[in-house]
Amino acid sequence: MQNTIWDYLIPGIPLSNTIAFDLTPYTGVTGDVTLESVLGMLGTGDFQTCSFPVYPRVGLNGLLIRTNIPDFTQYADVPISNIPTSLAETIEVASDKAKYIGCDNGSGNISQSGLRIKTTPKINSIASLSENEVLISLDIFNYAQNVFVNQNNEPFFPHNESVAAQDSILVPIDSYLNNGQIAATGVYARHLPSAKNTSKTSISTNFDFSLG
Repeated sequence: MQNTIWDYLIPGIPLSNTIAFDLTPYTGVTGDVTLESVLGMLGTGDFQTCSFPVYPRVGLNGLLIRTNIPDFTQYADVPISNIPTSLAETIEVASDKAKYIGCDNGSGNISQSGLRIKTTPKINSIASLSENEVLISLDIFNYAQNVFVNQNNEPFFPHNESVAAQDSILVPIDSYLNNGQIAATGVYARHLPSAKNTSKTSISTNFDFSLG
């Protein structure tokens, strides 16, 4: 009986990340706030950077997994449109721990206990490596609160209390903060049905939520 293979193609390789900001939540008295007006506020410093809400989407790239699990090998070199979306739901990307840094003034808004990555990735491709092995290319691109969870496995928001509106921008109760960062260590991918984990990254992956 062959051993189950489930690991990064190159264990220990650092992961890369991207941050994109959603501007649609910025609505004011006169309508949507444009990118120009938001960047103008950043340039003039008319707000406190650590209390200004931002709406980041988090991308995590470089998740290349080598495996011989039949659920995946059966789709070797198959067009992505023919791979069932439910297959990605058998994978979970997680981390040992993460730390929220920056904008931490010791207030009740900052909650780090149990903070970590826990999310479902997207399968980009499944390519043949050999007769019995494939390379799965995964990535993550989702709102930050759908990538990071707290100790109760609930969406993590650094800012969880309403603050005064600034320049007609409505500040919601749950949001991320401009200039805040999250550093995650020990990122790994888990195949849920077999309870197999990849090795863990040894270099911290940092997510910077600075707008502008």
